[in-house]
Amino acid sequence: MIENRNVVSLVKGVNYVNMEEKNVLLNTGSASFDATSFEYWSMLLNGGELVLCNEQTLLNSDLLKQEIRKRKVNMMWFTSSLLNQWVDLDMTVFEGLRTVIAGGEKLSEKHIEKLRNRYPSLEIINGYGPTENTTFSLTYPVRERQISQPIPIGHPLNNRTAYVLDHQLRLCGVGMIGELYVGGAGVGRGYLNRPDLTKEKFIPDPFIADPGARMYRTGDLARYLQDGNLEYHGRLDEQVKIRGFRIEPAEIESVIQQYAGVQHAVVVAREDRASEKRLIAYLVPEGEFSRDDITAFLQSKLPSYMVPRVFIPLNRIPLTSNGKLDKKALPDPDLFTESLNRKIRPAETDTQKMLAAIWTDALHLRQISMDDNFFELGGHSLIAIRVMKMIEEKANKRLPITALFEAPTIEKLSRMLEQGEKSDSWKSLVPIKPGGNKPPLYIVHGSGLTVLIFHALATGLDPDQPVFGLQARGLNGIDEPFDNMEEIAACYVMEVLEQNSQGPYNLAGYSFGGIVAFEMARQLKAMGREVNMLAIFDTNAGHSVHFDDWALRMGRKFKRQLPKFWFILRSFKKYPAETIAYQFNFLKNKLTRLLAGARIIQKMPGEEEHLDHADKINRKHDIAFEKYKLTPYNGTIDLFRVKSRMYFLDDPIYLGWKPFALQGLNIHEISGDHKTFLLAPNVQELSGLLGEILNERNAGKEVKKDFVNPSSVLKAI
Repeated sequence: MIENRNVVSLVKGVNYVNMEEKNVLLNTGSASFDATSFEYWSMLLNGGELVLCNEQTLLNSDLLKQEIRKRKVNMMWFTSSLLNQWVDLDMTVFEGLRTVIAGGEKLSEKHIEKLRNRYPSLEIINGYGPTENTTFSLTYPVRERQISQPIPIGHPLNNRTAYVLDHQLRLCGVGMIGELYVGGAGVGRGYLNRPDLTKEKFIPDPFIADPGARMYRTGDLARYLQDGNLEYHGRLDEQVKIRGFRIEPAEIESVIQQYAGVQHAVVVAREDRASEKRLIAYLVPEGEFSRDDITAFLQSKLPSYMVPRVFIPLNRIPLTSNGKLDKKALPDPDLFTESLNRKIRPAETDTQKMLAAIWTDALHLRQISMDDNFFELGGHSLIAIRVMKMIEEKANKRLPITALFEAPTIEKLSRMLEQGEKSDSWKSLVPIKPGGNKPPLYIVHGSGLTVLIFHALATGLDPDQPVFGLQARGLNGIDEPFDNMEEIAACYVMEVLEQNSQGPYNLAGYSFGGIVAFEMARQLKAMGREVNMLAIFDTNAGHSVHFDDWALRMGRKFKRQLPKFWFILRSFKKYPAETIAYQFNFLKNKLTRLLAGARIIQKMPGEEEHLDHADKINRKHDIAFEKYKLTPYNGTIDLFRVKSRMYFLDDPIYLGWKPFALQGLNIHEISGDHKTFLLAPNVQELSGLLGEILNERNAGKEVKKDFVNPSSVLKAI
């Protein structure tokens, strides 16, 4: 629990960064990430300007650079992984910035040195700190041009304290490694409803005269350098942080050892040659070892970021002379050892060789087979960005990130590239997890327009459960998006029927996609098709006021003002940063609508041609929503409603769906808010619940295994 005073201490009267009204900061983190405490409040409490943008902009270097220059951004926060990504792909992203703060993981000396030498005047700050001490506890300004030693985490903020202590809470001398404790004005109240853990981690500060002063036990190892800076030396309890997630290897080991075919397991995190951490599982199997089976088992038990991508079978676990695990004796990870019984299919065509070179570089592998799956090799969204950027540079052809769903192997991706511009327009239907005999699940995109966000949800479902996504029409910049809900749904229904003509059908939709999925279900029912499940992922059914008369609209608006005001006050008290962010976006969108209503936007001819594809599509979808009138659906609706919400709803219980579900409305409450319920760790809960409902609605029903390929660019494969 972080209090207001803790946040104020982070951004007011501090000396680690220059806080002034001229600052313009572009937000890179989700509202649930603790770095947003700095991003939001450093601007809002110091008269600076906070710029929020969508995920598509953050993951596209051209759009990101355009946004930075358009908004005159001069300050940004990056996780270490994201900073490394842009240093490798397109370092001009940092052009024009005055200050870059990076952290969340240990900084890569190689990447920071590249950035420092490319932009000598850029202020680069290493920011270290646990959430429990309000984001930053220590900072280090990186000024070196040549970096041959680990980058220090620096000195405490002027209102923070830091101590390196031994197991008896005595100060360690210079050079001695001990546990890092942090204190000062940033120390939070403790853990909600966890007095035992609070007592263990938040302890009295014996070095401060104030009897109420406390310090936080970080669990990190550190040492003092001769110049007074602190240097990070890993985790005391061997927790590791991978892509922003803290992971306890012992927890993964215990789950692996629940698998019937494993005698013993050890999980470690090792850095590859690009200083990127990945989980390696060493195990002693009983009999034959199936990597696919154990991966499927772990995916049913753990969030995707905790599933190792490399499994190395051993005859025994190496031990030291005193019987402890000898980590130094564990073999180096190699995906392609004989023990994994893998056969390498080498690249043959020029396109395949080009892709193989890109994949081996991006995934840091020695060799790769034409039928290796990108995601099974450890690929994730950051690596996907790098791969697509490199493909665009070398092949002069832009592909969406979701192309890796349709073509997750080099063989398929090469055919997609070789088909060229003469191929049909891009389809909306994307195979996220196409394998399995169960009736497939079709999930409709939200305002993000792509279906990449559903990957973790899909992998958490039963291995025999096929999952397909429906991405927005027009993402290729060629096909014209629809501005009519019935046409959007009809387009998606047509593609679903082409791929699966017999049914039955399980539909789901997120946010805007919930309305689309609802209309798809209505159209399929009207055709006499069997819809086993219609799942709505946190979509509000309050239909557009476009269909109400003026008096009714005004009366409803007047009645909701007082409950809305109290809701915002309660929300701000519980979630101040998130509430501010939402209200900011709300006002921004309202201003846009007012300008459109005043015909200011219409006076600019050809404006849509100057917008990125996402802006254009979302504007069309807004029009579609305004024109669409919900009518009752002759079926059951499963409503997945989030526990945390930043905005007011007239009907927070049923979200307006009750009158439109003629055969009943089932409500399922899920952890997270509207943005985070699809992210780890919340998505694990959603996968389990959704899987149970799918099994119940489709009991005893199977479909043929081989669906018609949904992607027009893959018809020849």
